[in-house]
Amino acid sequence: MPAMPSLDFFIKLGLFVQPNFLDDAYCDQLLSTVQTMQGQPALVLPASEHQILALQDDPQHRQTEQLQLPDATTTVITQKLHQLQPTLVNHFNLPLSGTQRLLLYRYTQGSYFRAHCDSSTQSDAPLFLQERQVSIIVFLNSPARDPQPGYYSGGSLIFYGLIDPSQWQSHGFPFPAQSGMLVAFRSNIWHEVQTVTSGERYTLVSWYT
Repeated sequence: MPAMPSLDFFIKLGLFVQPNFLDDAYCDQLLSTVQTMQGQPALVLPASEHQILALQDDPQHRQTEQLQLPDATTTVITQKLHQLQPTLVNHFNLPLSGTQRLLLYRYTQGSYFRAHCDSSTQSDAPLFLQERQVSIIVFLNSPARDPQPGYYSGGSLIFYGLIDPSQWQSHGFPFPAQSGMLVAFRSNIWHEVQTVTSGERYTLVSWYT
């Protein structure tokens, strides 16, 4: 099996990575709060937009749970994302104006999210999709090669199309996730979450507009 690319590999290809966006103690505290919560099936598109699209509840495309974030957590993380915004404006050379709603996802054993991108340039696409410019993912726990409490196996975040030559466009690169790490990327980049094989994978996600 080929070695997983390093963080430097992704940074050189234009992604933004902040390894300690959240410290371990904060991640552990948040996980202890949300792990026992009842989840709802996550939609491919945010339900708050009231869009009825075919992929919204297609189990072949996505099997993920969305959890209700505590208000205090939403306030803290949203403020941290606001503070990070000028850095991302410079990194991506984009005039970012703010963030969309912060969401919390849980991937249990057997969960996945097939290859997709987070934005759309279609004129008839919902406005919130057209507005997305930069996606962020914050990992709340880390993967492990073998099953162990608090970790998950499988569930790799795979990026596609990072290298221009045509022979590389469909080649996926697994991202080396770590607890507390934030990764930001342009919202038109294709990516997927592979099937979780053990444990539970927790991530926060949002989008800069």
